[in-house]
Amino acid sequence: YQQQHMQHAPPMPHMPPNHHYHHQHHGQQPPDKKHKGNVESYPVKKYRPSSSSFNVIDAFQRYTKTHRMTDAFFTVVTPPGRGATPSSPIVFSIVINGQGLSWGRGKCKDTAINNACKAAFALVAAHGYEYELNEDCLMTEPMEILSSLPPPPPPPPPPPPL
Repeated sequence: YQQQHMQHAPPMPHMPPNHHYHHQHHGQQPPDKKHKGNVESYPVKKYRPSSSSFNVIDAFQRYTKTHRMTDAFFTVVTPPGRGATPSSPIVFSIVINGQGLSWGRGKCKDTAINNACKAAFALVAAHGYEYELNEDCLMTEPMEILSSLPPPPPPPPPPPPL
């Protein structure tokens, strides 16, 4: 029991995870966090939220495991600012089979992912997984880009006459 229990413990922070017992992925071992072309992405089954208050993430992980959705990822939306609002600047999507399923935004990564999970459950109408949606749970891909640049300054006044 102890050996089996230790197998499923999350990896220690700043230590490389041990993938020797995960050989059902046809030789491709995704790391806990990967940057595909500098894109932040996490395998759903390995993601650990910062707090247990993100119960929708946990429910989505159980759902994807039950339905054998082994290629599900939480991926940051690019370019930066796409889909963001001033109050919810971080945007993540749920990607399955390389396709975006749902999107969520929030003040932090876990809130954004939690909102993407709520939107995914609403899209698939999963019985027993009904969560209240908010304006940050997106069921269509956001295209608008929130610019972090301030508006341009007004033009300088004309030079004084000579």
